[in-house]
Amino acid sequence: MKTAHGLMYVVTSGALVAGTTFGDVNSDITVDSGSTATATVTILIDSLFGTESQTDTVTVGASGAGTLVLGPGAEPFTNVEIANLQFDLEDGSLNYCFFQVPIFGCQELDVTASNLTFTMQDTASSAIDDTGLATFDAVWAMTLDYDIVSSIFGTSGSADEAEVASFSTRITTDGKGNLTCTDLDLG
Repeated sequence: MKTAHGLMYVVTSGALVAGTTFGDVNSDITVDSGSTATATVTILIDSLFGTESQTDTVTVGASGAGTLVLGPGAEPFTNVEIANLQFDLEDGSLNYCFFQVPIFGCQELDVTASNLTFTMQDTASSAIDDTGLATFDAVWAMTLDYDIVSSIFGTSGSADEAEVASFSTRITTDGKGNLTCTDLDLG
């Protein structure tokens, strides 16, 4: 989970990443045009009324690129190293309702995130299991700009945080030098 100023981010993706690998095992990959990512954001508010958390989810367009190093030197590959990887998500808006009171209703909170980027900070490696799944723990940097608006307050700012997060993807090859990564999940 990514946490920035009380916000937690979990990103799962329906993105399809494709690349080509020849002879050697280096493969430059890019996120296919039209790919999407689903971001789930939980906000925790601690106030004189108590503590409450609310969660909302938004699906936005995704892009990105990276470099994989596959081993051994030919298919079937049994391990993978991510030399670099970055995902860029399109702007998205989320809506929350806090402290629901029958007489007054709730306090709505609207959050708009823009310029959201996740960048793997170090090289990470993993075995590839029999189903093609590779799972990594790596340091990810998250940057974003945000606007928060409610009937009580409003604020804008940016976040730039880094922490260890799990990442997984399913890697398949077609025997002709083509590589596909699907089922991406960044916690």
